[in-house]
Amino acid sequence: MLDYAYRLNGTPFDIYFFRVKSINEDAPSNYKYSFYSTPFVVKRFKDVPLSVSRVFPSPFTNFIGVLFNDVVDNKDVQFGIYDVSGRLVSTEKRKFTGVYHEIGTNFLAKGVYLVSVKIGEDKPLSFKVFGGN
Repeated sequence: MLDYAYRLNGTPFDIYFFRVKSINEDAPSNYKYSFYSTPFVVKRFKDVPLSVSRVFPSPFTNFIGVLFNDVVDNKDVQFGIYDVSGRLVSTEKRKFTGVYHEIGTNFLAKGVYLVSVKIGEDKPLSFKVFGGN
């Protein structure tokens, strides 16, 4: 499971340009490879409440990524995965800080699932995803 958190001071228009650098190394085999992602733009809308921006990929295999529309700053966040019959398959509740969270899904069989995300005392949000192993 990977968590990423990065906070910037606001720019006058709250527009940010990012590029991700990935470094892959394996010392025993003397393998090293690094690359940069293509640049992407993030715009923060000041009047929009904190929410989930995107749940991906669909179809998924080993993880489901949850992307928020702003930095979640040390709030209780509950992540749940339900099967199509409404049975809770996985749940995780934690104090969370960041804009992205991965939920491990190696144990899920192929099918349709609902991902529920509840931030603090807000109403839970649900997203339909497909996938599994």
